[in-house]
Amino acid sequence: MPDMTSTALVTTARFRAQLSEYLERANRQPITIASRGARARGVLVSREFFERACIALGDEPYASPPQSRLDEIMEDAMRLLGDL
Repeated sequence: MPDMTSTALVTTARFRAQLSEYLERANRQPITIASRGARARGVLVSREFFERACIALGDEPYASPPQSRLDEIMEDAMRLLGDL
């Protein structure tokens, strides 16, 4: 089984230029994609790793992002107004 405990770091420019190579490498090791080489923007993992992680976490593969505090307040307000 591939080592999924360490990641390779790549800039967004290099990732775009060598997409096929990094898609293949992600089957062996996660790829951290960094903006300007510093700020991590995302991590590319193999499909198998992603599926195992979703099962282990009990998450839906494409779960909705958490609501902001403002969204929660608006939802509560709309619920209260609906009860009037």
